[in-house]
Amino acid sequence: DYLATAETWAYVPRGLSFAWRQSALPGVFADHPHASETNGSLWSLEFEVTCYAAVFLVGLLRGFDTRPRLVLLILALVAVKAATALMPGSFPPRLLNLVSLGFPFALGATLWIGRGWLPLSPLILAALVLVLALFWQTGLQRILYVVVLSYGTILIAHVPTGPLLLYNRLGDYSYGIYVYAWPVQQTVTGLAGPLSPLTNILLALPVVLSLAILSWHLVEKPALARARNPRA
Repeated sequence: DYLATAETWAYVPRGLSFAWRQSALPGVFADHPHASETNGSLWSLEFEVTCYAAVFLVGLLRGFDTRPRLVLLILALVAVKAATALMPGSFPPRLLNLVSLGFPFALGATLWIGRGWLPLSPLILAALVLVLALFWQTGLQRILYVVVLSYGTILIAHVPTGPLLLYNRLGDYSYGIYVYAWPVQQTVTGLAGPLSPLTNILLALPVVLSLAILSWHLVEKPALARARNPRA
């Protein structure tokens, strides 16, 4: 019955379409929490791909070539973010999600592109936190919070030195953990029954981390190498 159901075969093609994702496989995890999602982590794929497409388009339009163009682009993004934050009822939910996720993506990309002239300083972070505190409980709170979080994350990531950086040589398993955790934790629930969140995490973590390691070395790392050198 499972293999004869059209939704079984539509799951992957619809997921690859990004815009018409099918949330559940028929009967899979049907009696579990969040039964409507076989892998809820995949909800963000369409927005990730849209952000990558936007980078490609802006690159074609040479929007990253000069500092004034980059600043103009960021101001435009801030204006769009401000409009959606102050008037959320005027925009469709999908666009709100795209702007909400795309804004920190754009900030991170800007910090990378402008890494030669944009300073990373604890004093700047402290000033941003102060501005956030001044505008707390206002319509601009969420915008400023994202700015502080984005800048602070990049700053903190550059603080460790010496042996602390050895972890990076193992690989980047973060995305694999994000993608595989949901179905593995649902499987743990199916095998062991209802558990506390901490117990579920402890049981699922070894499997999730193993899958993330395999995914990094067999899929993600080779794909990134191919993207940087298509002839490799």
